[in-house]
Amino acid sequence: MSKNKSVPLSVALAFAASVTAGAVFAQEAGQTEDFSKADKNNDKYVSSSEFEEWQDSVFGNMDADRNDELSEAEFLVIGVRRPTGETPQQREARRRTEFKQMDRDSKGYVTKDQYIEHGEKAFDEADTNKDGKLTPQEFKAAEEKTG
Repeated sequence: MSKNKSVPLSVALAFAASVTAGAVFAQEAGQTEDFSKADKNNDKYVSSSEFEEWQDSVFGNMDADRNDELSEAEFLVIGVRRPTGETPQQREARRRTEFKQMDRDSKGYVTKDQYIEHGEKAFDEADTNKDGKLTPQEFKAAEEKTG
């Protein structure tokens, strides 16, 4: 026999308020939703290993046919936020150029290794103080370079 388990309204509202407050605090601290996902240990920094895990996840989301390769079409469909002021046409042109840079062997697709390598380069460029971890602001710069 199953019991009907209900949550008091006050508990549900308190939970919803805490979740909302956490999201607002993260945004006020300059963190994006992606930063929060990448920061697995919640230390307010993204290490190179956390960044690589996040890149792996992003790759998986773009790889619609699950063949461990990104076609240009897959790469163009899903992407990270565009830099402020960039038009959709500018974004597409930038992403096509970025795809060609990753597709060094000109096979028409980007492997997971090529994508991760591109991410490592973006991480290194964004890590302006070279401490091996990204602040929310540095992460945003890397995010814009990788998609």
